[in-house]
Amino acid sequence: MLKNKLAKYQSVVEKIKRDHPTITFVDGDRFSWNPETQTIITSGGQATIESVWSLLHEIAHAKLRHSHFLDDYQLVLFEVAAWQEAKQMADSYEVVINNDYAEDCIDSYRDWLYLRSKCPNCSQVGIQKTVVEYQCINCHVNWKVPKSQACSVKRVVIKK
Repeated sequence: MLKNKLAKYQSVVEKIKRDHPTITFVDGDRFSWNPETQTIITSGGQATIESVWSLLHEIAHAKLRHSHFLDDYQLVLFEVAAWQEAKQMADSYEVVINNDYAEDCIDSYRDWLYLRSKCPNCSQVGIQKTVVEYQCINCHVNWKVPKSQACSVKRVVIKK
């Protein structure tokens, strides 16, 4: 039974990829969309229902022409929109995306953004000045963070 499901998921993944010939698919560590190269990085390995959902989500980013986010708010909007689009696309592949899975993925971004915005000096949430810079409204410290979600959150104070 499990073998049949895995074969079905692999078949769906192959069909999704065939249906999107303008996108390059490359195996990697985690699912992501690169708008410059029109490439989707997949997790590789055995296809699961979660990998089908994630693949549809990344293709949704491509269809929606999502590029680099300009601020935290836009990143969350991109993620929500991509999951909504993925759910619509899923119908044509006879797949139903689990709402809890999609919300957990969106929550992982919210958690990451919260950690970025937390002042390294007093732990209050700061305001975003640029895509990688924040300022604390409590103690007035400025700090920088990495842009990539793949990086751990490291906050570096740039001005007290």
